[in-house]
Amino acid sequence: MTVPTSLNLPAGVVVKGALAERYDEILSHDALAFVAELQRRFNETRKRLLAVRKERQKRFDAGETPDFLAETRHIREGDWKV
Repeated sequence: MTVPTSLNLPAGVVVKGALAERYDEILSHDALAFVAELQRRFNETRKRLLAVRKERQKRFDAGETPDFLAETRHIREGDWKV
């Protein structure tokens, strides 16, 4: 079997890296359009959350330990039973 040389790419989509045999069965136009829409819609949120995660990891690396959120204290200290 030969590797196709081109994809039907949605506007603005670039595929980087080697493409193997049958890749076009996974990287269909619709699949690539879906991933592109996710990137366009959520990229800023994704970058912001990754920055928050990086800062939090720095605090853990400096010795801070994970804890529960202060705003959920009433749930943990409430008078409830399972």
